[in-house]
Amino acid sequence: MRDPVICPHCKHSFEPRTEQLGGLIACPTCGRVVDVPGLHDPLWQLGRIGVVVFAVALGLWFGRHEPWHGAIATGAVLAIAWLLRFAF
Repeated sequence: MRDPVICPHCKHSFEPRTEQLGGLIACPTCGRVVDVPGLHDPLWQLGRIGVVVFAVALGLWFGRHEPWHGAIATGAVLAIAWLLRFAF
């Protein structure tokens, strides 16, 4: 479930559709423009890149002695990140 967006102008709370995340939309009550955080925000993209960097670093750390340990660690982090994307 997505977090509701609160219009800063009229204080109306509403839940945007998935395709509206990360963009500017009109408030359904007052019609003024509201910035909706989401998947296309630069911070969201930075977070996705951070997960990949973390997964590779973790794989390198655990794979120092046994390469398959690193592959499992990297795969586990990426699989969890892939599953978590459906929650938001």
